[in-house]
Amino acid sequence: MKILFFILFFHFVLYSKAQVLTYTKEDFPGCPENSQCSKETGAKREKFNDALKLFSKKEISSNEFSAKMLEKDAFPFSVFAKKEALTKLDLALWESQCKQHKLGQIYFQGEIFVKKLNLEELKNSGVVINPVLIDRNGKHVLLPGLKGEYPILLRGDKILESIYLREEDGIYYFFSVDEKGNMKILDRPKELISAESIECSKEIKESFLKQVENTTFYDGIICKKIYHLTKKSWFPIVYGVPCY
Repeated sequence: MKILFFILFFHFVLYSKAQVLTYTKEDFPGCPENSQCSKETGAKREKFNDALKLFSKKEISSNEFSAKMLEKDAFPFSVFAKKEALTKLDLALWESQCKQHKLGQIYFQGEIFVKKLNLEELKNSGVVINPVLIDRNGKHVLLPGLKGEYPILLRGDKILESIYLREEDGIYYFFSVDEKGNMKILDRPKELISAESIECSKEIKESFLKQVENTTFYDGIICKKIYHLTKKSWFPIVYGVPCY
């Protein structure tokens, strides 16, 4: 019995050491508290926050803000990620609040800094793709989803663009990402029409489940109808909530 206990304990220690996240010993400027984050990542985060403050004071335009982020590869994008992503991306990583993600410390919360999103490259680098599927005339279009968030509005004709309302250090801003992964900072949309909860169709829910990391990753799957500013109509979307 003692031998069995020792074997189990030894394996547990090895597994825990392999999976646990070692937080940054030095607090680099710009890095979130209690995160694993490089000096370079912290610098990009600082650049974004500095530009956001200027934008909030109307000292730079949304186009100037976007140009600064494109120049520095510094658009922040909230994700879930595996630990190996640290070696491949400009990333700040910290413990996930979702109880099912803490089992074995496989998944972490994170923030990547990029100028364009490539879902396939991100997935291969250890980022968990958190999809938003939009029903566009019966075709389910995949958009890169933020961590546990859903777009508040849609726009665009040939290329679909989702608009998010985000917050950083008490400053709210509008941010968009299109189906090709292009991102930009936006001025406040003239129309702000709230999304409405709807029942998920069998078809869109099945399409969503084919895209997800695994069936236990989410606490819930939610459907809403989102207003499309360009088409002046409503579109159903589905997204996952990793934890409530």
